[in-house]
Amino acid sequence: MQSDDPITIIIALFSLLVSIAVAYTSNFRKANLKLSLGRNIIFFPTYITVPTGNKNIVGLGFNLPITFYNWSPQGGTIQRIRLVVGRKDNDNFYDMAWTTFVKIESAGNFQDENLAQPIPVQARSSVNKIVRFDWSPELGGKEFDLQVGNYELRIYGWTQNTQKPDLKYMASFNLKDQHYQQYKDNIAANLTESIWVSLDENEKPNQFVSKHTIGVLYSKK
Repeated sequence: MQSDDPITIIIALFSLLVSIAVAYTSNFRKANLKLSLGRNIIFFPTYITVPTGNKNIVGLGFNLPITFYNWSPQGGTIQRIRLVVGRKDNDNFYDMAWTTFVKIESAGNFQDENLAQPIPVQARSSVNKIVRFDWSPELGGKEFDLQVGNYELRIYGWTQNTQKPDLKYMASFNLKDQHYQQYKDNIAANLTESIWVSLDENEKPNQFVSKHTIGVLYSKK
């Protein structure tokens, strides 16, 4: 015999609603894509080879390690990514489209892997990419004015073909004298060697320190 007890009916309805909610969140919730940057931004001068065989500098390239992750039960796609960089004391910023995906060879050099294209991210998974961005007067209409100082970095990402991005990540870095000098030396020697700069001052060099210093650096108060 079925019970007509109101409390029993309410409990049964509540259980049904909970089951529906769990089923939705487990199987039907849309993808929730996020991105996170690596510990460094890598930059280098870029050149073209003219008919005489000489190299002419044309701009500045950036390699940026990015992790795309999705802990939802539905997969999704990163449609495109843009990098925006500029000095914190300047109103002018450089807005760049992604150009290629690159990989690190055994010798430590970067090699183009393929053209930048939409990145599928499966459910409850992550994808790591080193994404290259390029700035040149031909593409941006102005030379990249690289100077010593503090820089702001923004990554914008699109998961749909919309005008505005739905992903944003901000970081900063300090371009020091040694970075700038290495860049100028590379230009003088027609080299494209990479220059690594830590993001958000997260990366400390190896150091020999006392036990007290370890406590000051890493212990929570």
